[in-house]
Amino acid sequence: MDSIGEVISEARRNRGKTIKDMERATKIRSKYLEAIENNKFDVLPGNVYAKGFIRSYATCLGLDPIPLIEQYKREYEEPPPKYEAKTIPITPPPTRHSKRIAFATTLVLVFLLTIGFFGWSSLKRKPLPRREKIPPTVEVKNKEETSKPEESKVTTPAPPSPQPPKEFAIKMRVTDEKGCWLRIVVDGVKVYEGTLKKDQVMEWKGKDSIFVRAGNARGVEIEKNGVPIGPLGQHPGVAERIFTVHQ
Repeated sequence: MDSIGEVISEARRNRGKTIKDMERATKIRSKYLEAIENNKFDVLPGNVYAKGFIRSYATCLGLDPIPLIEQYKREYEEPPPKYEAKTIPITPPPTRHSKRIAFATTLVLVFLLTIGFFGWSSLKRKPLPRREKIPPTVEVKNKEETSKPEESKVTTPAPPSPQPPKEFAIKMRVTDEKGCWLRIVVDGVKVYEGTLKKDQVMEWKGKDSIFVRAGNARGVEIEKNGVPIGPLGQHPGVAERIFTVHQ
């Protein structure tokens, strides 16, 4: 079986395309495309990004991305951890003999506590001997020591470290009279596929990545976290793009 990189690299060469050509077509950086063709998936930022990049690259070359993604899962994703079942010992119910021992022990403890209480009460009633009052001693400091003011220590609290954003939002609005077909994959899961009419607006939120494929790239406007980005593409054809927290 050929590796993932060999299949994609051969398809690119057959089409007469360079890495730079595919970088412009897929909107994926060239170093990531080279890493995929050389099977160096540790260069990619994670499994979610790796599968998304493979999907976009293969689709742009006219390949079926599903077999390549399944091959990536088998060869490069770590299997889930196995959990071992633990046996819990069961304590048998107490017998009559053990109940008698427990009852006798309780009686002995009550008896000892009663004796201790009465002994403590009798000691408490006896008056304690008076103690003579000792005048407090006054410590005289030198004038130099008393004249010096105490230095106040001011601690400046450290500024809180900025927290990374937990999720980001992508809003899409159709501007073309013909409408626009969309496929949306959020964090590796397809959440929408259909056609929106003009002036329709939809929004999706993700933590790792949001993959967008549009049939009319020039006819859909995109906002990320409320900031306008513009149309998905400059031509009224099919275009794809992967959005992340920092990209």
